[in-house]
Amino acid sequence: MRRLFIIVPILVLLLVLGVAAVLLSNVDKYRPQVQAELQKKLNRSVTLGHLGVRLLPLSIRVDGLTIGDAPQFASSRPFATSDQVYVSAGLFSLLRGSPEVKELTLERPQIELIRNPAGVWNFSTIGTSTSGNSQSSELTLDELKITDGQVALTDELAKQPRSVYDHIDLQLTGFGPGKQFGLDAAVHFPGAGKELFSFKGKAGPLQPGNTASLPLDGHFSLEQVSLAGVNRFSPGTVPAQTDSVASADGTISSNGPVVACKGNLKLENTVVHGAKLDYTIDAQYDVSDDRKLDKLQIRSGAVHLGGTSFGLSGTVESAAKPANLNVRLSTNNSSISEIARLAGAFGVAFNPAYQVKGTVSADITAIGPATAPQMNGSLSLHQLEISGGEIRTPVSIPEIALTLTPDLVHSNPFTAQSGPTTLSASFALSHYATANRVIDATLKTNGANIADLLNIAKGYGVQAAQGMNGSGTLSLDVHVQGPLAQTANLVYSGTAQIPTATLTSKSLTEPLAIAGANMQFAQSSASLAANTLKAQGFVLTNVRANAKFGAGTIGLSPVSAVIFGGKADGTIGIDSRPAHPLCSVKMKLAGVDTNALLSAVSSMKNRLYGSLAADTNASFQLESGADLARTLNGTLNFAVTNGQLKGTNIMNELSRVGKFLGSAPAQNSSDTALRKLAGTFNIVNGVANTNNLVAALDAGSLSANGSMNLATEALDMHMTAVLSSGTSQAVGGSGVGGFLNTALANNKGELVLPVIVTGTMGHPLFAPDVQAIARMKLNNLLPTS
Repeated sequence: MRRLFIIVPILVLLLVLGVAAVLLSNVDKYRPQVQAELQKKLNRSVTLGHLGVRLLPLSIRVDGLTIGDAPQFASSRPFATSDQVYVSAGLFSLLRGSPEVKELTLERPQIELIRNPAGVWNFSTIGTSTSGNSQSSELTLDELKITDGQVALTDELAKQPRSVYDHIDLQLTGFGPGKQFGLDAAVHFPGAGKELFSFKGKAGPLQPGNTASLPLDGHFSLEQVSLAGVNRFSPGTVPAQTDSVASADGTISSNGPVVACKGNLKLENTVVHGAKLDYTIDAQYDVSDDRKLDKLQIRSGAVHLGGTSFGLSGTVESAAKPANLNVRLSTNNSSISEIARLAGAFGVAFNPAYQVKGTVSADITAIGPATAPQMNGSLSLHQLEISGGEIRTPVSIPEIALTLTPDLVHSNPFTAQSGPTTLSASFALSHYATANRVIDATLKTNGANIADLLNIAKGYGVQAAQGMNGSGTLSLDVHVQGPLAQTANLVYSGTAQIPTATLTSKSLTEPLAIAGANMQFAQSSASLAANTLKAQGFVLTNVRANAKFGAGTIGLSPVSAVIFGGKADGTIGIDSRPAHPLCSVKMKLAGVDTNALLSAVSSMKNRLYGSLAADTNASFQLESGADLARTLNGTLNFAVTNGQLKGTNIMNELSRVGKFLGSAPAQNSSDTALRKLAGTFNIVNGVANTNNLVAALDAGSLSANGSMNLATEALDMHMTAVLSSGTSQAVGGSGVGGFLNTALANNKGELVLPVIVTGTMGHPLFAPDVQAIARMKLNNLLPTS
């Protein structure tokens, strides 16, 4: 009997398995029923591939699944696709021929999530009944599992482009209408560590049409997630040359539209914009977010940057554009070193190459729009010391105390010291939360070493001082007041004296030298008097000017000076904002040494001599020599008298072209005397073009048009030489070898030689201008001297 009780169940089980095996051997015949079942429960179009059987665990293998999107979402992609799907259905439901899907597993699916402009997600209607009263048609699953999935997200409400996220695992258990269900999720990021984000908890019940308020309760964690890996997972999330290894642990829960989150975060091996932070960043937080009001409440927050700690609390209303703040930041006697390194890495303050020591205390409340909040409270820095990088002598500041009110930020009188140099300062900034900010500042120093002053400027982050070095002394007592947005309207008062100074920078290839300079500030300008200014080959003496200051600009108008032995009067403007400062000059010159001026602005050294008178309106970058010439643009009307062209004897060159007779006067000199050289140059990027160049020689006259490259000295000129009657007869007159070929004669008996001049100023090449000769013969129009 006992054996009978054992054998009978076994036989029954074998019989059932045998029947099931026969029925399941052609499980693909159930494809229409399974497809219809899924279509009914998902409330979406469903397409299934071939159906097979997997025995362990027993399930239906689907070779391909496509789930369509809701009709109201215009997408060219289906809601979900998967090459391999496993469907578990009750055995007896299969035997009855009406399979009931209990579990669904999607391997490596591709899922499209879309939020339309109305804020509705395309997954919000999955599993909902279209009839409104049919419970049986709503989606119910014991388990929905996604392994190694890819999710694409398009947010049309936020106007964000499509983003693709890879390597996502998801498991829903006990999913059904009106039910809370289990939710396990994991995201695997690329990288060398664990690189895992995970969530385990409960969610639901799902509310159709109100997915933003999905109830959620669970625990999340980040395990050694590299931000660089996150950037590969979601490109553009992390700035370039920025990385950190993040670990986090916390809880999250939601009640209606409010989501609360509490936990901690640790960032290690942090690099920001290429600058490595040698400390760990820790944070503890307790926050909540009202998704309906788009309002973040920071109940408590503590951030630790190595040995620096500060607290944060308040609210952020993101619905407003820009966001509205009501936050409080506090710290007490904390090290500033870590804050300085972080600020330097982000480019906010302090050069990352600097070492900053000292302590900071702050208690500040910020209220209002994030772009311009109004602040209340105080901030103080103690025993600040900045060194390293370009700062050759450390800068020390005993104390800076700032008091902040909704309309005013003002400092105590404070000092900054570098070596023996001390700079005293104070400032007040009013209306700082508006576009109409007004500065009121005072700077004082007496006999300060300019190198030390540059150290102080670099320590304070003055961009213009970066890469600059100097020597000499400066005394300064200046007060400035006025609108920051309109620097031309700033009002100055006070004085400055520079007995001697030399400045060098990356943008200046030669030092700037100043001697005997005095400035008297009054209203929006300053009167300048200097014995000597030297810059980029220019030497100006007895300088007198009225200076006006702008945002990175200086205007000298009017300005007068002695330059290269002559007189210069006009206006000069300097814009220091570009990498290479731009200088604009509108000047009248008289009695200037031509060679000295050309040597300063071009490569034409020791070529042209004489006394220069000119009227110029030009601009150039402060480079040197040929480099400066390439940046030269503008016009130049000039006349050189009592001059000399060195290295070229024009009469010898004309003699070769015209084949003058041997009886011509010998031209032994290698130079050409110029009674006068005059014309107008239109200069574009260092290339000077002219159509009215004329020269008076002892032997006749020249006229020319064409171009001259002031950087390379290249020539491309069409020149006509007219020899005087005496010179023409002396060289052979109409008996010259080139007569009627390369030389013509006008009605005064003067020889006319049209030539083309190429080569360079140092080595000009003269050749007959055949076309000009033909035109003159044809039209019988020959110039006279």
